[in-house]
Parts: sequence; structure tokens; C-alpha cells
Amino acid sequence: MKKKSFAVAYMRFSSEKQADGYSIEAQKEKIDEYAEKNHIDILEYFIDEAKKGSNDRREGFQKMKDYIEEEESLSYVLCHKRDRVFRSKRLISNFELFLEDFDIELVAVNQIYQSRKEKIIMESTEDMLAEFYLANLAEETMKGLMISAKQCLHNGGKPPIGYDVGKDKKYIINEAEANIVRELFEEYASGKSMDALLKHCQQKGYLTKWGKPFGKNSFNSILKNEKYRGVYVWNRRESRNSHGRCNHHRNKSDDQIIRVEGGIPRIVSDELFYKVQERMKKNKESAGRFTAKHEYLFSSKIFCGKCGHAYTGNTRTSGKGIPYTGYRCGERCRTNACSNREIERTHLEKYVLEKLKNHLFTKDGMVQIAKQLNVFQKGKQRNGEAELKLAKQRLSNVDRKINNVTNAITQGMFNESMQSKMTELEESKTAILEEIKELESSPEVIPEITPEQIKETLENFEDYMQNHTETAEVKAFIEQYIKRITVYPDYVEVTFVVTFPTVQKVFPALEITVIATRGEIMGRSRRIESFLNVASQHHLKRISTQIVLQERPY
Repeated sequence: MKKKSFAVAYMRFSSEKQADGYSIEAQKEKIDEYAEKNHIDILEYFIDEAKKGSNDRREGFQKMKDYIEEEESLSYVLCHKRDRVFRSKRLISNFELFLEDFDIELVAVNQIYQSRKEKIIMESTEDMLAEFYLANLAEETMKGLMISAKQCLHNGGKPPIGYDVGKDKKYIINEAEANIVRELFEEYASGKSMDALLKHCQQKGYLTKWGKPFGKNSFNSILKNEKYRGVYVWNRRESRNSHGRCNHHRNKSDDQIIRVEGGIPRIVSDELFYKVQERMKKNKESAGRFTAKHEYLFSSKIFCGKCGHAYTGNTRTSGKGIPYTGYRCGERCRTNACSNREIERTHLEKYVLEKLKNHLFTKDGMVQIAKQLNVFQKGKQRNGEAELKLAKQRLSNVDRKINNVTNAITQGMFNESMQSKMTELEESKTAILEEIKELESSPEVIPEITPEQIKETLENFEDYMQNHTETAEVKAFIEQYIKRITVYPDYVEVTFVVTFPTVQKVFPALEITVIATRGEIMGRSRRIESFLNVASQHHLKRISTQIVLQERPY
């Protein structure tokens, strides 16, 4: 009896109506039939429903990749057709290279060919046709959407608050929601702040079109939306890139946007709309002038320990007219949903930059740090030897594929897809050869790092802090040495990262976490021991300095 092999199966359809191909059930039936006929055991099935094949941002697909990396017994990934995995020649080639590292073959059970030469040519052709289908579908879809847009019809998605869509796909006013929109415009035009609008919506119990509480970002998008003065707008946002991502804050050029005055029912007057726009413009300009006086050094590094959102710079004036600059939880700013307090900017920055460096290392810790780094280097050397072996195996696989394509060409089966495949293989070979060259250049014997070298690195670190006071230089330091600052209700946790270049051109990263109470940071005479006495056992685990080695790319 033939020995059984093991596989995983992947199935996908791209539209909710499954109009682009077979249903999941039909795909599974074909895959199971092939597996049984060829003595293959399917260990797991991975499914993506109503997901496009133009990118890899699919939950089922990513779970399958994770499973492949953990399961060592696999020989195949089974799918119904190659376009079920990707409708992109580049992405499916990358996936097959990923599988090669695990010696796994991608098998499309409905595209089995008689010979190796036929397989090379036909698979390349199928991949190009799948990508052409997607590009053609997008083009035809855009044509249909353009026709609908010129008729001021709804083109998909959820309409903005204040509107519904009728059976004829025309926008109609939802009066209950439209009253909320009018209130927001009128309140803001009368001089109310965004905070006041937020409080107003919370008191009234107003919800967004999605049934969620309003946030400040919601107000910006509503108050700037031309639809509310009766202008039909379509195709405004920037298109997705080749990775399926787009910047929702960036608009297309005016010649690409369809804008029809009077194309949808009006909710607010032109006078009210432009009054709001003028006030928003003035507020933005004045805010820019005001905030330019303050540099929030930790704006990309500081987070709330209570809700996890980023802390952002916040400037306000106290009841006595005293200006106050601090860091405040973004969720608290946006919705008031988080109760974590803000923290004064100057004291925090001064403490981190001038005080906490004294807690980073002790003289007694130098020897232990050196030992950990040397253990890391030796482990990296062993990994390098394994990586070199795998790189040579990949080179052998690429050479074999190049020979196959060359043989097919010499037998008169040349086409453009084969030329493209040959180019990809040559580029892959060049990259692997460079990788092998670098791995082979690593020294056989690695000199050990001494405690004196550690001390020298830290002394340079302290000199840097004492001699560099310019904002740009301090920001460069922060980006390099501070990993994260987490603000809790009672204390602040700062994690530093110090890197040590090694002869293997990698950076072992030493993480040091230091805890300080808010009182310490504000300069009040409060010993940290008093905080430790009342801290929970969970917090106690976080107090001591932690040293964690990581690898960072050269």
C-alpha cells in the first residue's frame, strides 16, 4: 500500500454571492477527491469567505502560513485552482518560494498537467490570466460605477449619517439623523468646541451611523462633508496600492473626482456650511501657531497603561490662566472613555532624559551583561551555519528551475511569460548568492565582549546625553534608545533599548525597564519603596530592571 502524505487545504471565494467561482463546498469536494485518490491526509482546512485574491490580508491564509511554519510533516498545500490562492503572479510566486523553504508543493487539484514542461508553461499562463481577469474586472467595475456616479446614485458602502438609500439607489434624507447633523453644524458655528460637541452628543445619547458613540474624529468628517450642502461627491479617496492599502486622508486630483452640485438632498445651507469651514480653518491655523511653541519629544513612544491607546501632546489653560502642557490619553481626548490622568510634559521629559539613565546599569551588572551578549553571539553563529545550509538548498532549487525553463526555450516553447519567469529566477539567484557570500564571510571564531567594552558603550551613552541639547538630536536619541513609555494611574514604566554591534553584523538589543511613581517624576519627595509596599503582586513583577536580548537587523 502506498505511503500516505500530509497536506493542508485552502479554499476561498471573493464575493458574498460566490459568483466568481465555485462555492467552498464544491472546492472542498474536488480537493477531498484528489487527496483520497493520491493517498494524502488533509490535516487542516483553511477558508476565506468573501475575500479578494489580490493581497494576502486574509485571516484564513495567514493562519495557514502560521500552521505551515509549525507543522513539520506537510508535503502539500492543496487548492482547487491557483487563483483561489492569489490573483497576482507576483504574490503567488512569493508564496511558492515561501513553501520551498519547507519543501512543500502547492497543488491545484483542478490544474494537473502531464509533464514538468507543460506544468511550467501552463501555471505561468494561468497566473497571468488570473491577474488579467482581476485587472479587467476592476476596469469594467469602474466603468459601471462611473455611469452610476454621473446619475448621482449610491455606489456602495454605508451612506453618511443623515442619509439613507432608496430603492432607486438615490440618496434620501433620514430626518432623525439629519437633525443630529444640523445640531452639530449649528453648535460648532455658534462657537462650541469639539469637546463641547462630544459632551452634547453624550448627553443626548446620539450614536453614529454604525451605532457607536461619537468621537472627535467623527465631527471632523461630518463638518467637512460637502454632501450636507447637497453636493454629490464620488471617487474622492486615493486608490489602493499594489499591497491593497490606501491613505484615507489623501484625495485624488480634482479631474478624477465626480462632483455634482444639487445631486443629493441638502441638509444644511451654504451659509452655515461655509461659516463652519471658515471657523475650522481659523482654529487649525491658531492651533498650529500655539502648538509650534512646544516640542512633544515622546509623542510616538508614550502609551496609556489603562486602555492601550497612544498618549498625545495636550496644551490647555488652567482656570487661573496658567498654560499647561502635558501628555494625555488619546482615547480620553477623543471620547472621554478612559479615566487615566494626563502627565506634565516638562517633568516627564526631564526625568526620562536626565534622571532615569542613572538607573540603567550598575557596575556589578557589567559582567552579567557581557556574559549574556556572548551567549547571544554564539547562538547567532550556530544559527548562521544553519542559515547557510538552507541558503545553499534554495540556490540548488532555483538552479534547477532555471535549467527547466532553459530546456523548454531550447525546445522552441518560448513565450513572454517564460521570459518573465526567467527574470524572476535570475533575480532570486542573485539575492541568494549575496546572502551566501555574507554568511560565508562570518568569522569562525568570535571574540568575546568584555565588561570593559560594555562600560565604554554606556559612558558614551551618558556623554551623548550631557552634550546634546538640540531638539533634533534629542529626538534622534529617543528614537534609538527609548522603546516605550507606559503611563499607569500611579506610576510610569520606561523601557530603554541599548544595542551592541557585533562582528556578525547584527545588533543584540538590551532592554532595560525602569519604574517610577508619578510623585518621583513630579519631583516630590516620595521614596519608591513606599509605592512598592502598596503595589499589587502583579505590579511588583514589573518593578525590577529587566534585561531582554533581541536581534535587530544590521
